[in-house]
Amino acid sequence: MNLACSYNSGTSTTTIFFMKKSLFIAGILLVFQGFVFGQSWDLSNVKVANSFDEIEEIFEDTDGKLHVINFWATWCKPCVEEMPYVQGLVEHFSEDELSLTLVSLDFKKDVETKYLSFLNEHKLRGNNIVLLDGKYNDWIEKVDDTWSGAIPITLIIKGNQRLFIETSFESTEEILEHINTLK
Repeated sequence: MNLACSYNSGTSTTTIFFMKKSLFIAGILLVFQGFVFGQSWDLSNVKVANSFDEIEEIFEDTDGKLHVINFWATWCKPCVEEMPYVQGLVEHFSEDELSLTLVSLDFKKDVETKYLSFLNEHKLRGNNIVLLDGKYNDWIEKVDDTWSGAIPITLIIKGNQRLFIETSFESTEEILEHINTLK
């Protein structure tokens, strides 16, 4: 954004004033965007796990909340298509009721480009984790012993009940129907 106004080929006091004012307004807009449109994601607020062991605690219900854990990746078309429906859950539950965790299986080379861009472009809410442990066969059964390895998958945990869903969703209501089967 350039609101500078210059009357000659040199830098005038008027030009500097308008440039400083432009930078100030741009800064205010960035802060305002963070409050209105949600968090801005970068590597400081995304958990990057190099091994599955670093995230095992997400499969335990220690706080009494409904836990929805979705394994996905930006390169997985069904994962990307279902993400708005997974995100729709936050409209149906308060923060005290729902813990939404999105575990990305994106490749390390894509984390700072494709993955973070996707998070920011789509304003993804929840606990965002990138799992860089490519030893899938070592930990897939720890998530669920019936998991074929395909994504997306969603694990719903409520108390001592676990529901494993190895298919993509076509609506938030479909996810809510699964949640409602847990009492």
